[in-house]
Amino acid sequence: MAPTGLKFTVGSSWKMDLSAYRKKQQRKIPTSIAQLLNDDNIIFGLLKEIYNHDHHDVEKVEVKLLTPCSDIKGNLSDSGRLRIFVKTYGGAQHTYYWFVKVQPMNHQNTELVSKFNVFKNEIEFYSKIAPKLMSFIKEAGLSSDDIQFDIPKMIFSEEDDDRAIIILEDLVSEGYKQERDVNGNRYLSKEKAILAVESIAKIHAVSYALQVKQNIDLASKHPTLEKSGLLWTNAEMTSRLYAVKDIYCEFLKKNNNPDSPMLLERFRKTFDSEELLRELCFDRCSSDEEGILCLQQGDFHFNNLLFKEEGWAAESEDC
Repeated sequence: MAPTGLKFTVGSSWKMDLSAYRKKQQRKIPTSIAQLLNDDNIIFGLLKEIYNHDHHDVEKVEVKLLTPCSDIKGNLSDSGRLRIFVKTYGGAQHTYYWFVKVQPMNHQNTELVSKFNVFKNEIEFYSKIAPKLMSFIKEAGLSSDDIQFDIPKMIFSEEDDDRAIIILEDLVSEGYKQERDVNGNRYLSKEKAILAVESIAKIHAVSYALQVKQNIDLASKHPTLEKSGLLWTNAEMTSRLYAVKDIYCEFLKKNNNPDSPMLLERFRKTFDSEELLRELCFDRCSSDEEGILCLQQGDFHFNNLLFKEEGWAAESEDC
C-alpha cells in the first residue's frame, strides 16, 4: 500500500502530494533503498538537513531511481542512484543527483557489515580522514593540481547502532563510467588499471607522509580503520579471497609472457592456503607491528572504479 502523500508515476519515480504531508519525527536513516523511496518523512528530513529545504516551502518533489542504468553495484550495502527534483512555492527548481548506500537489515552480508563497522569506517574516512589528508597537502604548500585525491564527495552521512546511510555525489551523472566490451561486460584496460593504481598510491603516500611529519598513528586515532580492515580475516571472506587467487592463477597460466610460469609458481607458494591469507590480512591491519601503516583500499576491485575521459586524458574515481 502506498504511503499517504505519495503519487507513483512511471519509471520507478514518485511525486509527493504535499497537501497530505504532516510533520513527523525527522528520521533520516532508512533500512533499504526501497524504504527511502517510499518514506516522504525520510526524504524531507534529508532535504532539510542537506539543502535547508523546509517542507513548508516546497511545492513538489520527484524522486527517480536511476540504478538500472548504473555501473555501480554494492556488495556490502543496499545502494542506488537517485535523481531528486525539488520545486518551491517561490518558483525555484533544483535537481540533485545522489549515489546512496544504506546499511541493509536483511542482506547476505548484514552480519559482516555490522560486526566489522564497515559503514562507520567509510563515514570516518570521508568525514575526518580525507579532509585531514587534504589539509596536510595544503599546509605542505602543494596545490590540488600537484596531488588530487580521486574520491567522490560525501554529501551526507549518519549512523546509529546497526543502521547507516551514506550519500555520495553521483559520478555517473557527471560523465564517469566503465568501459564495456562487445558483450556488454565491464572490463579494465591496462592503461586504466595503471591509472587506478596511481590514484590509490597517492593516498598511500600522503597517509605515510602525514604520520611521519606529524608523528601520529592513524590507526590509533581512528580505531575503525583496523576493525573494518579485519573483515578479510573472517573465514567466509578469506574463502572468497582465496577463490579470487585461483581465478588469477588460471589467467596467469594463459599468459605467454616468458616470466609468467615463474610468477605463477611464486604466487601459488606465497598464497598456498586460506589460513596463510588470513594471517596476512591480520598482519596488514595490525597496529602493533613496528613501522607505519598506510591507508589501504579494502575492496580495490574494478567494480568500484569509474573513469571520465576528457580529450586524451582520463581520470579515475574510487567509489
